[in-house]
Amino acid sequence: MCVLMKCSVLHYTMQCVILSHECISYNEWIYCAIIMLNLLYMLLGLEKDLLKFGIYLLTLLLTACAASATAFSFSAGLSVFALANICVALSFVFQMIFGGFLVNLKSIVVWLSWLQYLSIFRFSLNALFENELQGSVFCDRIVNQTSASCMANKTVIGDVYLDSLNYLEYNIWFNEMALLVNVIITLTCAYICLRCIKKEK
Repeated sequence: MCVLMKCSVLHYTMQCVILSHECISYNEWIYCAIIMLNLLYMLLGLEKDLLKFGIYLLTLLLTACAASATAFSFSAGLSVFALANICVALSFVFQMIFGGFLVNLKSIVVWLSWLQYLSIFRFSLNALFENELQGSVFCDRIVNQTSASCMANKTVIGDVYLDSLNYLEYNIWFNEMALLVNVIITLTCAYICLRCIKKEK
């Protein structure tokens, strides 16, 4: 709403509004997000590998950028704040449902399964799961007084688990590229919506 008012009364040009809005909104949270993601990575006890940590950080930052760009696109296209707020919330709920976050992708009916490709959650989960689980071996540990050992019949290989969840379709960089393309498309839609605003004289 604020973006529409700034553009419609000719105080600022569209390029200036979009650039300043994106720079300010990203600068507000990007430093805090990096600090919090570092803490979260250590608290979760994920693998201490620099490459895996970098992919984790990149994936979550791209996910946050895609979510922010989606919200900005809705706010640029709709003139009523309440309607824009509801549309953003509904779009994220549908993305969670059809992206495999709330529902297993195998349980979605075939004629609705194409909606999974519109979800930022799907690409984020794919990248995070593949990053952390590929090549990993998980087992139930039997702790004796002398040592902790892994029983062969209770071992789960990360690749097999990913295959059971249907996550081994693409590689990690395809998912990162899909998130980046989502950011570019939604920001382009926001720019087009702002360019189509009727100016008041």
